[in-house]
Parts: sequence; C-alpha cells; structure tokens
Amino acid sequence: MNEHKSYSIKIRLKNGEIIEEKILAKLKLETINSINEVQKGIYNYKINNKKN
Repeated sequence: MNEHKSYSIKIRLKNGEIIEEKILAKLKLETINSINEVQKGIYNYKINNKKN
C-alpha cells in the first residue's frame, strides 16, 4: 500500500499546451518555490523590457 501523498501541478502555456506532472508531498514546497522564481523572472523580464 502506498502511503505517500502526491500532488499534481498543471501549467498552461500561451500556445494552449498543458503540462501536468505529479509531485510527492515532500517535494511540494520545493516545486512551489521553483515556480515562484520562474514567475518572478518573467515579471522582471516584462518590466525591464517594457516599451514606452
């Protein structure tokens, strides 16, 4: 019997493609932190390259 909780993460790209991946509960926080870093990088890129 499997006692490990798992979560899944879905990422929808601009082209409509959906990426879904299951992660273990013990890796959940690490995965969330990685996603937050990617979002922060995208945001900073958009701010730094904003055309006036």
